[in-house]
Amino acid sequence: MDFIAIDFETANTFNGSACSIGIVCVDGRMIGKEEYHLIKPPYGYFAKKNIEIHGITPEMVKDSSEFPGVWRSIARYFDGSSLVIAHNAQFDMSVLYQCLAAYNLPLPNFKYTCSKELFKTAFPAVPNRSLVACTQYLGVKMGRHHNALDDAEACAEITLRIEKAIQKNSIKMWRGVKDWAVRRGEIKKIKESSFSEIVGRYCSQSIKQFSELYAERHFGDSVNKDPVGYSEITVTDDLRFGSPFVGKSVVLSGWFKCFSKRELAQFLVNAGATVKPSISMKTDFLIVGQHEPGEVDDSGQCFKERKAIEYNGKGSNILIVHEPQLMRLLRKVQ
Repeated sequence: MDFIAIDFETANTFNGSACSIGIVCVDGRMIGKEEYHLIKPPYGYFAKKNIEIHGITPEMVKDSSEFPGVWRSIARYFDGSSLVIAHNAQFDMSVLYQCLAAYNLPLPNFKYTCSKELFKTAFPAVPNRSLVACTQYLGVKMGRHHNALDDAEACAEITLRIEKAIQKNSIKMWRGVKDWAVRRGEIKKIKESSFSEIVGRYCSQSIKQFSELYAERHFGDSVNKDPVGYSEITVTDDLRFGSPFVGKSVVLSGWFKCFSKRELAQFLVNAGATVKPSISMKTDFLIVGQHEPGEVDDSGQCFKERKAIEYNGKGSNILIVHEPQLMRLLRKVQ
């Protein structure tokens, strides 16, 4: 195929909370096979703001597969045989990365690029490069914005028009060459080039390997490490009385791959827990995320983890939970 356009929507600000994906295949410069999947996120928290953006609710995904089930259906698109394109690709690739990481699935390796960057190459004087602005500038009809399939279709359509613009600009450049034979040969080569050849030749810096991705953990990466005002967090949703956190005292340590500490604390409070900033003999759960090298000892333990072990030796029963175990616990919270 020429390329595959994709778009993700997420349930909340955690990049691992994909709730839908749209996939559009382009072959012979024509849109062909399309797929749309609703995805049940790893745990049931949907942020109000995200629902307002894309309209997907917990009720709509309750019977959908979680990401591993959807991945079995779509993994073939990411086998490296076709270039993958998304608008603002850093976000969509980060969502894919975090969804795979959340379920310990092997990372595929494929080439991807960003239609936003391609648009910048073709139309450097146009300052607004949002998906809506690009479709308006290029005269592409757009469906419902933030529907994953409609956005993937829009990405595919603008990419095809961007390619034509790049091709046209390249031909114009060669028409200025005085050597007629060279000029004719190069123009013929451009006209007969495949999509990947056009993009590779004139936008090579925008093509990246998924295996080399620096995955954003969050829309604003610094939010993951921001201090949390635990006293300000109150119940914002129906309490999940079937959860393992009801009536439990929980302490968080570090930052987390798939969500911010604040949103994790909010989810735990909604699940019946009391989240506190410091560990004590009365703590029930210590949830341990990622730490900088200077924050852990030679054995890889942080200060709070060492204190929990010390308190357990004195009669406490603090359950130390690391992020992979946390994901399994969160799936029990419905």
